[in-house]
Amino acid sequence: MRLLTFVGKLSGMNTGRACIVAFICGAGLALALPPVYFFPAVFLAFPFLIWQLSSAHNLRDAFVAGWGFGFGFFVAGLYWIGNAVLVDADRFGWLWPFAVSGLPAFLALFTGAVTVATHILVPPEKGSVISRVMIFTAMWVFAEWLRGHVLTGFPWNLIGYTWSVSDVSAQSYALGGVALMSVITVLAGALPAVLIADRKSVYIWILPILLVLPFLGFGAWRLQTTDAVGVHEDIRLRIVQPNIPQHLKWRQDQKRLNFEKLLAISGTGETAFNYLVWPESAAPFFLENEVERRRDIAAILPTGSHLLTGAIRYRAAAGRISKLWNSILVIDHHGEVIGHYDKIHLVPFGEYLPKREILSRVGLDKLAAGAIDYVAGHEAGLMEVDGLPPFRALICYEVVFPNEVAKNPRPAWLLNVTNDAWYGDSSGPRQHFEIARARAIENGVPMVRAANTGISGIVDSFGRVVGKLPMNTSGVIDANLPEKLPQPTIYAQYREWPFTGTVGILFAFGLFLRIKNTRQNGKN
Repeated sequence: MRLLTFVGKLSGMNTGRACIVAFICGAGLALALPPVYFFPAVFLAFPFLIWQLSSAHNLRDAFVAGWGFGFGFFVAGLYWIGNAVLVDADRFGWLWPFAVSGLPAFLALFTGAVTVATHILVPPEKGSVISRVMIFTAMWVFAEWLRGHVLTGFPWNLIGYTWSVSDVSAQSYALGGVALMSVITVLAGALPAVLIADRKSVYIWILPILLVLPFLGFGAWRLQTTDAVGVHEDIRLRIVQPNIPQHLKWRQDQKRLNFEKLLAISGTGETAFNYLVWPESAAPFFLENEVERRRDIAAILPTGSHLLTGAIRYRAAAGRISKLWNSILVIDHHGEVIGHYDKIHLVPFGEYLPKREILSRVGLDKLAAGAIDYVAGHEAGLMEVDGLPPFRALICYEVVFPNEVAKNPRPAWLLNVTNDAWYGDSSGPRQHFEIARARAIENGVPMVRAANTGISGIVDSFGRVVGKLPMNTSGVIDANLPEKLPQPTIYAQYREWPFTGTVGILFAFGLFLRIKNTRQNGKN
């Protein structure tokens, strides 16, 4: 009864209070995501937003509900981005309030658009709550998709990542990717909103369970019945996590010490290796142009082995650096660079300053060291190194884009090098690791991940962690490279089609129920 009373008061709230309630509910929803995984939050947050939307008197009320909800969701889920501007606080510390609130405020426009579109398609006086739930679900996941593509894209905090809580539940990513699981999560979470409108609809308690259980059953069946996938016996990896704080990484008086630390840690394993992996921009030098540094590397590489390392490359013109690339270099045991990959999907404001000619006038600059913007590499296929099956290289947050990872040709494994030291001991690096793990499950291929301060790890083709180093520790992981699944997953074959089809059906059925309800009310 208290809940009914509170829901009834939603329609009488002024704009400010309504926004605060929405903000609290949105912030609570973020608890369902890694690393907290409080899944019941979806059954609390989404119904309150639906109830608030059902009591909206106009488009302004609908937008305030959605924007406030999204603002709370993104502030709670992305607060860690503010840590990046504190690395060089003297230059960028003043941006902290904008980092922790500006991006969430912008991303909240997407959720505001969701509730406005839902209000237009299913007005409170014309549609049923069940039709509103269906249309809202379709709009929410479409907004997630749109958010992953607009302005270079930022598909972080997708609600479907709550399924990565266990190996069993995470197997669902192999069906339709994290996008499809976002559909299931939103729909299951929002369905209890129907109870307030029709307390006789007891079956609504069962529907969320019926939605979730088949996917859990699929995960359990998949892990138990699928033939075990082996490892490449002749490919022994050593993943290095140096744990160098970001504020020390590029200091002139620390560069040599940091490099020596990398070399020293690389020699601490207990078994032999033939492929050494360092994280993003691991060595604080231009290795491609540093013969002596490469000789130091050659001294620790066994005969026939290779180093795969994140590194910065440059090109000079007229005696000055004219271009910078964030890259992965392949260095053989002679210290020669025999291959490279240049990052394609750069981070705005991190690796380059958009509209530099305008924004630089107000004191803005990119966060990464150096005065020159990085440039994007050209579209690349799979990387090939002697003795290794072909792999897809992913630098930092390139791993968060499902479609880019799943593009053809299918790799035998994925390599993700990153430097999450920017974000400190926060939820950001932990979310990043789970996102990378989801890519392995979606594609049915193993993921090898080297991170400066963590989390580094090796994940097999089912997303099971083979080896892992926790946050803020130095060390190595020695393991054989797992094999990929012999057959591509449903997601690897069809990519977004299961998601698109499900959303289309949900949207069409929601509109059908809305029209049917309108006609019945007209007859009455």
